[in-house]
Amino acid sequence: MDQSSDRGWQCLERKEFAEAQQHYEKAVQLANELNDNWRRISFSQLLGLALNEQDKLPEAKDALERALRLAESEDDLRVVGHGMLLACRTCSREMDESAAIALLWRALDSALEVNDGQTSEVSLGCLGEIYRNRGWLEQAAECFRQAAELGEDKHNRIAWLGNLGQTLAEMGD
Repeated sequence: MDQSSDRGWQCLERKEFAEAQQHYEKAVQLANELNDNWRRISFSQLLGLALNEQDKLPEAKDALERALRLAESEDDLRVVGHGMLLACRTCSREMDESAAIALLWRALDSALEVNDGQTSEVSLGCLGEIYRNRGWLEQAAECFRQAAELGEDKHNRIAWLGNLGQTLAEMGD
């Protein structure tokens, strides 16, 4: 099972998404046979990424939603938050903005409850982008400000501050 996952990851890194899909499908199947929910969640998320990269959006969404349901049943808020963020970012082309906002808020709530700074940061940044696209500039600015405050990685902080500056400029501030 782990061997299939490792091969799948190598394929993702080489951008061989169809082959990665095959490896993750096998890994999910083995995790199902062993009733190993943690690996089933992880492998389903990675399968969703491989499917998304092939523009198989309905299948990607199904794989990610399966992983989310399992994570919620395990009551692991760190996995739930990360999974919701991943689902939103992966399926955003197929999702309307209201659904994306709802997923991002759920991801943020879960991440804040377990002190997952990285998921909180990225959720806030994604919310800021959607809000700015909708013309909700004050909300966007606040999301970018909070994302920058949470940002531990220098490059992420620079990106959030750049978005904040652009939003403030659009507000005439």
